[in-house]
Amino acid sequence: MLYMIFDKKSDTNLVKVGRAKSIEERAKSYATHNPLAELRWICQGTSGEEMRARKQILECGGQRVKKIRSNEWIEVPIEIYNHLYEKGFSALKGFASKNPRKYKG
Repeated sequence: MLYMIFDKKSDTNLVKVGRAKSIEERAKSYATHNPLAELRWICQGTSGEEMRARKQILECGGQRVKKIRSNEWIEVPIEIYNHLYEKGFSALKGFASKNPRKYKG
Protein backbone atom coordinates (compact mmCIF):
# COMPACT_ATOMS: atom_id res chain seq x y z
CA MET A 1 0.00 0.00 0.00
CA LEU A 2 1.33 3.45 -0.91
CA TYR A 3 0.78 6.44 1.32
CA MET A 4 1.19 10.20 1.01
CA ILE A 5 2.04 12.25 4.08
CA PHE A 6 2.03 16.03 4.44
CA ASP A 7 3.95 18.21 6.87
CA LYS A 8 3.63 21.97 6.73
CA LYS A 9 6.37 23.44 8.84
CA SER A 10 6.67 27.19 9.32
CA ASP A 11 9.05 27.64 6.39
CA THR A 12 8.55 24.53 4.23
CA ASN A 13 5.82 22.48 2.59
CA LEU A 14 6.78 18.82 2.74
CA VAL A 15 5.28 15.78 1.02
CA LYS A 16 6.37 12.17 1.40
CA VAL A 17 5.37 9.15 -0.64
CA GLY A 18 6.13 5.81 0.95
CA ARG A 19 5.09 2.19 0.98
CA ALA A 20 4.09 0.00 3.92
CA LYS A 21 2.53 -3.40 4.49
CA SER A 22 0.43 -2.03 7.34
CA ILE A 23 -0.80 1.53 6.97
CA GLU A 24 -2.18 1.48 10.52
CA GLU A 25 1.23 0.62 11.99
CA ARG A 26 2.89 3.27 9.83
CA ALA A 27 0.36 5.86 10.97
CA LYS A 28 1.03 5.00 14.63
CA SER A 29 4.76 5.33 14.05
CA TYR A 30 4.33 8.80 12.55
CA ALA A 31 2.01 9.85 15.36
CA THR A 32 4.81 9.00 17.78
CA HIS A 33 7.87 10.49 16.12
CA ASN A 34 6.32 13.19 13.89
CA PRO A 35 2.90 14.14 15.29
CA LEU A 36 2.51 17.18 13.02
CA ALA A 37 2.67 15.07 9.86
CA GLU A 38 -0.68 14.08 8.38
CA LEU A 39 -1.09 10.75 6.60
CA ARG A 40 -3.80 11.82 4.18
CA TRP A 41 -3.82 9.57 1.08
CA ILE A 42 -3.39 5.86 0.37
CA CYS A 43 -3.59 3.65 -2.72
CA GLN A 44 -2.50 0.29 -4.02
CA GLY A 45 0.99 0.28 -5.48
CA THR A 46 4.39 -1.31 -5.93
CA SER A 47 7.85 -0.03 -5.08
CA GLY A 48 8.22 1.00 -8.74
CA GLU A 49 5.05 3.05 -8.52
CA GLU A 50 6.28 4.60 -5.29
CA MET A 51 9.39 5.78 -7.14
CA ARG A 52 7.29 6.99 -10.09
CA ALA A 53 5.08 9.07 -7.77
CA ARG A 54 8.15 10.70 -6.19
CA LYS A 55 9.60 11.40 -9.63
CA GLN A 56 6.41 13.13 -10.75
CA ILE A 57 6.40 15.33 -7.65
CA LEU A 58 10.06 16.24 -8.25
CA GLU A 59 9.28 17.06 -11.89
CA CYS A 60 6.58 19.51 -10.70
CA GLY A 61 9.20 21.58 -8.91
CA GLY A 62 9.81 19.57 -5.77
CA GLN A 63 13.25 19.18 -4.22
CA ARG A 64 14.49 16.38 -1.98
CA VAL A 65 15.16 17.48 1.57
CA LYS A 66 18.71 16.33 2.20
CA LYS A 67 18.92 17.35 5.85
CA ILE A 68 16.29 14.73 6.73
CA ARG A 69 17.89 11.32 7.16
CA SER A 70 15.78 9.30 4.71
CA ASN A 71 15.57 11.97 1.96
CA GLU A 72 12.10 10.62 1.09
CA TRP A 73 10.61 13.98 2.01
CA ILE A 74 10.15 16.42 -0.85
CA GLU A 75 9.81 20.16 -0.40
CA VAL A 76 7.29 21.59 -2.85
CA PRO A 77 5.92 25.03 -3.71
CA ILE A 78 2.72 25.89 -1.85
CA GLU A 79 0.59 25.51 -5.01
CA ILE A 80 1.82 21.92 -5.53
CA TYR A 81 1.42 21.16 -1.82
CA ASN A 82 -2.20 22.36 -1.85
CA HIS A 83 -2.98 20.48 -5.08
CA LEU A 84 -1.52 17.20 -3.76
CA TYR A 85 -3.20 17.74 -0.38
CA GLU A 86 -6.59 18.02 -2.07
CA LYS A 87 -6.16 15.43 -4.87
CA GLY A 88 -3.50 13.04 -3.53
CA PHE A 89 -2.50 10.22 -5.87
CA SER A 90 -5.32 11.25 -8.24
CA ALA A 91 -3.20 14.29 -9.16
CA LEU A 92 -0.45 12.01 -10.50
CA LYS A 93 -0.44 10.28 -13.89
CA GLY A 94 -1.11 6.56 -13.81
CA PHE A 95 -2.65 6.31 -10.35
CA ALA A 96 -6.38 6.67 -11.09
CA SER A 97 -6.79 2.90 -11.42
CA LYS A 98 -4.97 2.26 -8.12
CA ASN A 99 -7.99 3.18 -5.99
CA PRO A 100 -6.57 6.36 -4.42
CA ARG A 101 -8.52 7.43 -1.34
CA LYS A 102 -8.27 9.51 1.78
CA TYR A 103 -6.88 7.76 4.82
CA LYS A 104 -9.44 7.71 7.62
CA GLY A 105 -7.23 6.47 10.43
